[in-house]
Order: sequence, then C-alpha cells, then structure tokens
Amino acid sequence: MQTVKLLLPLILALALPAEADKFYKWVDESGATHYTTTPPDNLPAQTVDVTTGKETSSTADEDSQGKGDEEAGEETAVEDAEQKKSRREQELARFQQQNAENCEIARNNDFNLTHRNRIRVKDEDTGEQRYLTPEELTEWRSKTKSQLAEFCTP
Repeated sequence: MQTVKLLLPLILALALPAEADKFYKWVDESGATHYTTTPPDNLPAQTVDVTTGKETSSTADEDSQGKGDEEAGEETAVEDAEQKKSRREQELARFQQQNAENCEIARNNDFNLTHRNRIRVKDEDTGEQRYLTPEELTEWRSKTKSQLAEFCTP
C-alpha cells in the first residue's frame, strides 16, 4: 500500500504532459498575462510548450508554414520586438498616469497643510479622530514637499 501512495503522484505527474494540449500565453489590454488552452480572438498569443516552458508566437507559426526556418525566425523576432515595444509604451503610459495622479494628491496635501493649521486624522491605535500636533504638521509638510519634488517634476 505504501508503494502505491508513492508511485501514484509520480504516475500522475508523468501523465500530465501527455494529456495537455497547446497552452497560449497572452496579455490583455490592461496588461494582465493569461494562460489558456484556447487563443484569444483579437489579441496576439504565444504558444507555450509545457514540457520545456519555451514560448513561440502562434501567429508566426501559422503564417510561416510554407516558409523556411530563417524567415520564420526573423518574423518571430520582429513580432517579439514589436510586442516588447508596445508593452514598454503601455507601461510608460501607466507610469506617467500614476505620476500625474500622485502629483495631484501631493498638491492637494500641500495646499491643505499650508493653508490649514488644524488637520484632523484618524488615530491608528484608537480609531478615533484627532488633530495633528505642530510637530506632526511640520513632518507631514516635509514629506509632502519631497513628494512634490518626486512626482511633479517634468
């Protein structure tokens, strides 16, 4: 019985790659990576070999069936470079948007800390509302100035 308990996971692990079909890796518009057994309809996907973990572009595989290996490799490299460039541009756009939001928050905080002497906050220990002390106000103003310098510079 002990032998069966030890061999059963091994047999199942060896049977999994034989059972698996193609897996597709693709990135949606929001930048989330998905792994599915069916390719998306309107987005480029890469085929993932589950035994080796290597990825190949599924659109390049379909387009290059009559072409030589060199042409298929060049086509895949061009598509990979375009995908990387597109991802970098998307990441840069998200970063710039987040920076703009952080800058706006820092400006609002700076205005409130500069023009209002009594700032009410929720006490972390008791959960009750309290006013910042003069020392805390000075500290918060300093932090806000550093946030302005970090997020609001072009």
